[in-house]
Amino acid sequence: MGVTTSRARPSAGAWGWASRGGSKERQTVTQARIEPRRSGVGACQNDTAGIAWAPDSGIWKVEVGIDGVWVNARRSRPISDATWVQWVANWAATPGSHEIQVRATDGKGVLQEQTPSPPAPDGARGRPTGSVNVT
Repeated sequence: MGVTTSRARPSAGAWGWASRGGSKERQTVTQARIEPRRSGVGACQNDTAGIAWAPDSGIWKVEVGIDGVWVNARRSRPISDATWVQWVANWAATPGSHEIQVRATDGKGVLQEQTPSPPAPDGARGRPTGSVNVT
């Protein structure tokens, strides 16, 4: 008994971005995201972390907003402008509910857009927002 394998190469029309409703001139947008925590948050110094990317120009800075107050996050050194960076921000968590938001600025000084949009036709936009309840 023998097994035969082959490598299928889907056509751009079948798998391409434009065939799924995206524009042919898709823009790469600056993005950042918050990584979910594995455990709860206690009232003390806490880290919030995630990743950011802007493949055409790299990431210049990442900021984290806690209840509307923005602070600069520390970020890893990227390998190139086409790679993601990791970021982390430390904040003094106090008991109660808090809103956390992240925004990135690319290497050209363009701030990540605030208003959310769906992926099609030009890529998803918006700033990730989450809430955390500190005990």
